[in-house]
Amino acid sequence: MLFVLVSHFGLTFFDADDIRGRVLITMTLIASPTFMIVSGLLVGFLHRTKPAHFARLRMTLMDRGVFLLTIGHLLILCASWPLLHTARYVIITDAVGVSMIVGPAVVERLKASERVMLAAVLYAGAWAATLFWHPAAAGAQLAVDLLFGSVQVAHTALIFPIVPWCCLDIAASALGEWLGTYFLNGDDRAMGRLLARTGAVAMAAALLLKAGNIVMRAVAAAGEITAARAEAVRMLTSPHMKFPPSPAYFLFYGGLGLLWVSLWLAAERRGRFLAVTDGAVMLGQASLFVFILQFFVYFTLVHLVRPYLPFTFAWPVYLVASMGGVVGLTWVWHRRGYRRFVTVGLRNWPEQRGRWRLAAGVSGSS
Repeated sequence: MLFVLVSHFGLTFFDADDIRGRVLITMTLIASPTFMIVSGLLVGFLHRTKPAHFARLRMTLMDRGVFLLTIGHLLILCASWPLLHTARYVIITDAVGVSMIVGPAVVERLKASERVMLAAVLYAGAWAATLFWHPAAAGAQLAVDLLFGSVQVAHTALIFPIVPWCCLDIAASALGEWLGTYFLNGDDRAMGRLLARTGAVAMAAALLLKAGNIVMRAVAAAGEITAARAEAVRMLTSPHMKFPPSPAYFLFYGGLGLLWVSLWLAAERRGRFLAVTDGAVMLGQASLFVFILQFFVYFTLVHLVRPYLPFTFAWPVYLVASMGGVVGLTWVWHRRGYRRFVTVGLRNWPEQRGRWRLAAGVSGSS
């Protein structure tokens, strides 16, 4: 969430051609894949460690997923009204919302290895559709863009395609289940090693893809392959290709995110930085509120007042002040227990249905 704050500050405070904004955005590319990975890790971990409570968790996640796709989506659109000319179709919270609904159901029905295979096949299919499926009908093309992604320049900054991001969540759930096994065995060190090794291997694979990218550019410059094929290879092997997310992007920044999580786990195990860890827990538990709030802070407030701010060279002060405001409001939200309002009522559906059945039974017997 902190990376998200820095990224959106850079996006709204600086002009598009300002190197400082581009640097901040590039430095925080870790945010989106780490967010999805942590979400998937949590589902897999809890499925393995608390199976008796997983049905309840699934309803809670479904409730929050529907909230994100409806109320949350509308709130973010309202917060983005100064930038509505970008016509955002799908934002990362939409992909998170779908993952919250689909992910737990997949975890319940498939083994960890089967989920990894499913995620790999769907992800490959999504990229195949992106590169080769271009239906003539506008509605069909929009559906392809929303589900799988688009490489059209006019759309690249507008769509977080649903299928690739859900694939990352599903794959991460398998890793979370393996972490849960180590946790039940009381082997915290093995948990950290699994996260660190998986992250390191993923980053190494991304660097190999990047090397292939460099070689392919040389081959393309020599005219030995067509420009279209060279462009397809470039997109697949570029760690900066986020719309749609390339394998290199997922591997490099997702791997970096796993290393980041492993460092937090090690700090917690050793009892270090506990005050910071407690603050991170608060931001994590209130992440839906934080994400929606920061849209109002950056896409509305910062975007509107930016032309009138003095001493723009002091942008680090504005960055810290804006982040402090978000964290402070989140602390109030969390302390007062307002998380109970992040719901559409689905998580209480089993209890309500039970009460209705009980009432119907009493009425029938009387």
